[in-house]
Amino acid sequence: MTDYQIVTSKEPLEHILKEITVIILGETGIGKTQMAATFPNPIFIDLDQGGQFVSATRVIPRNMRELETVIRDLEIKFSKSDCPYDTIVVDTVDEMVSMVKTDLLGTADKMTQDKWDRLLNRVMPMLGRLKKINSNLVICAQTKTISSDDGGPANISLAIPSSAKSRIPQMAGWIFHLRLDNDGKVVALTKPARGKAGQFQAKDRSGLLPTTIEPTYNAFVEALREAFAKQEGVEEND
Repeated sequence: MTDYQIVTSKEPLEHILKEITVIILGETGIGKTQMAATFPNPIFIDLDQGGQFVSATRVIPRNMRELETVIRDLEIKFSKSDCPYDTIVVDTVDEMVSMVKTDLLGTADKMTQDKWDRLLNRVMPMLGRLKKINSNLVICAQTKTISSDDGGPANISLAIPSSAKSRIPQMAGWIFHLRLDNDGKVVALTKPARGKAGQFQAKDRSGLLPTTIEPTYNAFVEALREAFAKQEGVEEND
């Protein structure tokens, strides 16, 4: 059972946008961190150590013990009324998975099925704890291209291994897939699409967004606001 939020015109837009979970997909260097930084008052769990180019607070855990401490500290910080942040950014979930994998491997040469199961059972609860915090949660994730066996378009999806690849997207109400348009400009896909490079994985569980938006929080909110206004106009006419 998924725990994402489904948008309806019955709820005020401000209420729906108060505590959302978003996944930003894209290849290295496409602008995932930059888009995440446009969300309200973000604090980065900078596992990728690539957030030095954005103006935002960053914490950089170097191992599992420090990551657990960061999550616990965020739970305490966001429970206080004077918390200066509104958004937690995991950048990237790939590095979180890699950190857990390193911790599980120890001196072993390779992962066993048991270790993969244990990896999932450690990654998902950590993300679940972050999701329960009274804040927005933005999860940045790398993508990889998988060629089709039947000669069809390649599939461009999450690069993380194991069943976490299918479980993590279920957390989010919106999955933005960043790509270059025909003019070489970065856009955020909001719905699954097929291009020359392959099939892009994006999701708008609200069903209200256009196919592409600018990769910013403000563009996301404005697109939802316009959709709400159109819905209200239709209801009034009815």
